[in-house]
Amino acid sequence: PAIGVSKRVVSATTQADGDFEVVYETTVENLGDVVLNNVQLTEDLDDTYGEGAFSVIGAPTFTARGLANEIELDVNGNFDADAPNGTPGDVNILAPTQTLQVGQNSTYRFTVEVESDLVVTPGTFTNQIEAVGTSPNNATVNDVSDDGTETDSDPGDGIPGGGPGENDPDRKSVVQGKSVDLGGRRTITTRIR
Repeated sequence: PAIGVSKRVVSATTQADGDFEVVYETTVENLGDVVLNNVQLTEDLDDTYGEGAFSVIGAPTFTARGLANEIELDVNGNFDADAPNGTPGDVNILAPTQTLQVGQNSTYRFTVEVESDLVVTPGTFTNQIEAVGTSPNNATVNDVSDDGTETDSDPGDGIPGGGPGENDPDRKSVVQGKSVDLGGRRTITTRIR
């Protein structure tokens, strides 16, 4: 059994009040040779932005990317990416008991508002999502996200979901009032005060 997960920043924009909004996208995929049960994506943004400095706007939404074997899993409507202040399960993006057949994948987007006045020290914010699943033999598999859209950025390495150089976090840097996507995908200028 094997599972893979990717995560990327789709956009980061400054709001009229100076706060900024970040749209994240994550894809989970069954990279193994058996069905995976109890599939879950876990996201805790307290370590990224700080306790109380962010809020998730609405529930995660399924995002069709036109991939082969793409399916929609049920989401957790209580997801808030905030473990200490949330109820149990609030860091879980998916509802309980989700299943991925061999080769199936599923993609979700969620939006986070970050209160700029609570960003005390400009710097680089890194973050990863963890994916877990259970095989029919009750073997638990997990992976931490790789920056971008590929759940296994080096399929030739023989290590589904995470060989050397994989599982790099997405990075967002806030420097002198600008937010720059360091993942190599695009540069976004955002004013932070």
